[in-house]
Amino acid sequence: MKTKPVVLAAFAAALVLAAPALFAAPAGVQEVRRNFQERHSAVGVGVSDFSNVTAARNAAILSARGEIAQEIEVIVRIAQDFHLQAFQVGHCRWTEVFFEDIASSLSEASFRGSRPVHEERNGREYWAVVEMSRESVIAQTQAAVPAALAAVEAAIAVEPAAVPQGALELGRLSASDALLRMEAALEQHFRNNN
Repeated sequence: MKTKPVVLAAFAAALVLAAPALFAAPAGVQEVRRNFQERHSAVGVGVSDFSNVTAARNAAILSARGEIAQEIEVIVRIAQDFHLQAFQVGHCRWTEVFFEDIASSLSEASFRGSRPVHEERNGREYWAVVEMSRESVIAQTQAAVPAALAAVEAAIAVEPAAVPQGALELGRLSASDALLRMEAALEQHFRNNN
């Protein structure tokens, strides 16, 4: 995938930047995060240090939701790997379009179903823990599938000569399988968080 090195580099940078903050997180924040992960929720922790409490709260919640977005993007990449292994191919352009569209849709989502579950002020720092239930993650993923299928069909329509016979049917079959792989990736992700 063309964007994979960039995504991986951004994810690694985010981990490096977030790691000191997470290790320095107050005990209450760490405990709440752990409890919600055990309940199979996607959890994000955000911190900010604005002097204005409202601005600090909003920035911390936004940062926590960004962490959830990164977590969901990792799940999408795992699902793509599962899918490619199941179809026994190293690369499939239409599958790539499908998963890129899902990742894009999820990154632009408003994260309906996410909610702040813990907030605390620690000196100048304002901490927020945002939770998104497993069910909400699945619902948002499933809601992104029709648009992703449409993106595949649009990509195929642009280059019909480059499409092998039966590619559209393969694309639909691929998308159905991809949805199953998303569910498997979610299961694995939440199981590994315990």
